[in-house]
Amino acid sequence: MNGSKKLNIIIFDGSFKTTAFINRLILGLSRRHNVFVLGFNTDIEKKLEGVRYINLGNNTNKVNFLLVSLKLALQTVFYSGGIKRFIKLFNMLLHTNSLGVKKLNISNSILKIKPDIIHLQWPTLLPLVEDVISLKKYSIVLSQRGYHINVRASVDTEYQNYLKQWYPRLDGFHSVSNTLKVNSNLIHNSAKKIDKVVYSGLDLKSINFNKSYEKSEPLKLLSVGRPHWKKGYSTMIQACHLLKEKGLKINYTIIGAANDEELIYLIEAYNLSYEIKLTDKVSQDEVYEIMRRSSVFILPSLEEGIANVVIEAMAIGLPVISTNCGGMSELISHLKTGIITPLNSIDALVDAVVKFNELSLDEIEKMRVEARKKVEIQHSEEKMIDDMESLYRKCIDKPTV
Repeated sequence: MNGSKKLNIIIFDGSFKTTAFINRLILGLSRRHNVFVLGFNTDIEKKLEGVRYINLGNNTNKVNFLLVSLKLALQTVFYSGGIKRFIKLFNMLLHTNSLGVKKLNISNSILKIKPDIIHLQWPTLLPLVEDVISLKKYSIVLSQRGYHINVRASVDTEYQNYLKQWYPRLDGFHSVSNTLKVNSNLIHNSAKKIDKVVYSGLDLKSINFNKSYEKSEPLKLLSVGRPHWKKGYSTMIQACHLLKEKGLKINYTIIGAANDEELIYLIEAYNLSYEIKLTDKVSQDEVYEIMRRSSVFILPSLEEGIANVVIEAMAIGLPVISTNCGGMSELISHLKTGIITPLNSIDALVDAVVKFNELSLDEIEKMRVEARKKVEIQHSEEKMIDDMESLYRKCIDKPTV
C-alpha cells in the first residue's frame, strides 16, 4: 500500500468523551488523515477541529435515540441491502432490542464512511461490533489497556473465553506496553498475530521542564487519579503513617480523591489529617502547576498499563516513585529515571520515600534530566502517531486468508 495514501480512520470509544491519550491520537491522526469518531451519549463541550463526529444516538434519551437510528438507517437505503436494514431496525424497535439497534447504528455508520481501518479503544466494545467483524470487510484494530487484560481476563473466565473467541477474528492489536503484549498472548497467540506496542505520546513542546525544582521540607508528595482500589492509595496512606513515626515530615496530596470514605477513614484512623489532603479533580493546567510545586510524585498502583500521569510528571521534571506494576518498568529505570518498588508493599514505599529524601540535589537533578530524556525518546506525540499509522497500514496490507 502507498504509505502516503490518506486513510479513512474510524475511532470508536463508545462516546465522544474520550481520554486525553485518545484525544491526542485523534488530533494527531486528523492532521494526516480523515478521522471519524463514533459515539453514543454524545454530549461534548469542545469538538476537535478537523475531526468528524458521528452521532450514534443518546441511549438515555429514547426520542433522540429513535430519531438518530431512523436517520442512520435512511442513509443506507440506496446501498445494497439498505431496505432490509430499514426493516430490520423497525423489527428491533418493536421488540425493544436496544443492543441490536446500537449494533445496527454502528454498522450503518460504517457502511456510509467506508473506512480503511476501524480502531476500537477498549475490549468491552467488541460486543457492539460483532456484526461488523463477522463481515470480514474492514480492517479492525483493538487497543489493549491495563485492567482489561492484566486483571479482568485472568479472573473472569466468561470474559476471557469471549476474548478467545473474538481475538482471532481481529486484524491487529495496539498494546500500551510490552508487558501487556505478553499477557495478551495468553488470550490469543499466533505467528501471524499483529500486536504493536505504541506508547502514549505527549505534546512535549507545550510541557516545559521545571528548571527551578526544590526538595522542600516537609516533603511534598503527590498522587493524581480517581480513588479506585487498583490505585493503591490505602497502601500509601499506611506508608505515610510509618514515615511519620520515623520522624520524616511529609505533606501528601491526592488529587481526584475528595470525599472517598475509605481513604478518609484511614486518614483519621492513623491521625494523618494534617499530613494528607484529598482534593477534587482539577484541570490539566492546574495539575501541572501543582506538580511544579511538589517534591516527588507517588504511583502506588497495583495495576496500570503505563500511567500517563507519570509520563507527564517526568516530562515536567517531578521525580517519581512508582510500584513495579504493568509496564512501569519500561518507563522507569531504578535510580536512573525514578525509583521503582515492589507491588503492594507498605515497607517498600516507606523505604523508597526515605531513600529519595536521602538523595542529594545533584543526584535528584541527574534523575530529573534523565527522566525527561526518556520521555522525549519514548513518549513524543509524533512517535505515537507514526507508530499507530504504521500499525494501521500493516493491518490494512495484511494478506486475506
